[in-house]
Amino acid sequence: MAPFRNSPSLDRRLLAYSAAAGVVLAVAPDADAQIVYTDVDPDAVVSGGSVSYDIDGDGTDDFAFVQATISSGERPLILAYGSNIANRFAGYAGPYFNYGNALDEGTTIDANLTFLATTQTANGAARDDARAFLASTYPGYGAYGPFADDGVTDKYLGVRFVAGAGTTHYAWFLLSSGASSSSLTVQGYAYETMPNTAIVAGDQGGITATDPDALAEGYRFTPLAPNPVTGRSRFEVGVGQTEMVKVEVFDALGRSQVVLHDGLIAGGAAQPFALESGTLPSGVYVVRVTGESFDSSRTVTVLR
Repeated sequence: MAPFRNSPSLDRRLLAYSAAAGVVLAVAPDADAQIVYTDVDPDAVVSGGSVSYDIDGDGTDDFAFVQATISSGERPLILAYGSNIANRFAGYAGPYFNYGNALDEGTTIDANLTFLATTQTANGAARDDARAFLASTYPGYGAYGPFADDGVTDKYLGVRFVAGAGTTHYAWFLLSSGASSSSLTVQGYAYETMPNTAIVAGDQGGITATDPDALAEGYRFTPLAPNPVTGRSRFEVGVGQTEMVKVEVFDALGRSQVVLHDGLIAGGAAQPFALESGTLPSGVYVVRVTGESFDSSRTVTVLR
C-alpha cells in the first residue's frame, strides 16, 4: 500500500489567510511557543482513498489517512500513516494493531504520552513502520476502534513528527468518523513550531491558515524552497490577469519585516522572488501575497 501517492491533498500545500473569517496574526499564550493552525476547508473526507498532509509546509508530507480493506468481511478500515518511522501517533498497542488515541480537547500532547514506534499485523508480528488503526466495521460486531463507536465527532489524534530541519515537534489532527466508521473526516490540524514543546489538543495558537481551496483560480504561489531557510529561499508568484500585487513578510506578532514587491505583476507569467534570511532572527514568518482579488500566505522558518 502506498498511501502517499495520488492523494488529493498532495498539491494542496498553499496556506492562505482567511480574510472572510477576519483571521489575524496573534501572540501565542506562551512567549516561547508558537502554534500554526491549518483549517481544512472544506473538510477532507477519507472514503475509498487517502489524504496526506504536510503539517509544517516544508514540501514533504508528514501523515496520511487511508481507507483500506484487510479481509473480505471487514470494511472499511481507517488507518493513519506516518511518512517515516520517526513520525508517530499517540496511542496504545492492541493484540493485532496499534491504535491511535481519540483525545479530548484540552489534552496535553507531549513526551508523557505513548507514541507508537511500530505497528502490529493480523498475525501479531510487529512491522517496522508508523501506522495506527483508527476505526473499522465487522459483521456481527459493528463499529470498533478509537474513532468508531457509531461515529466519533471532534476528537483529536496526537502526533509527533520530525521537521525538515531535523527537529521534533508535537501536533494534533481534529477528526470525526462517519456512522459505523464508514468514513473519516479531517477538519484541521496544528503543530508547535518550537522543538520538543507540548501542544494542547484544540489550541489554535498564533498563526491561522486555511487549506488552499480558499485560493482564487488563476493565481500561483509556489512553496518557498528551501524551508527552513538559513540563507536564501526562492518562490514564484503568478497571476492570471495583470494586477497590483504586494508581497510582504511578517513575523509571528504580525509586524511587517520586509516588502519584497508592491506593484504590477503581468498576467500569465510567473515572477521569481527570493527571501534573504540574513537580517531576520530565527523563528516562524509569514510570506503574504495580496492581489486585487486574492490574499494568500505561506509560513517559512528561519534558522540562524
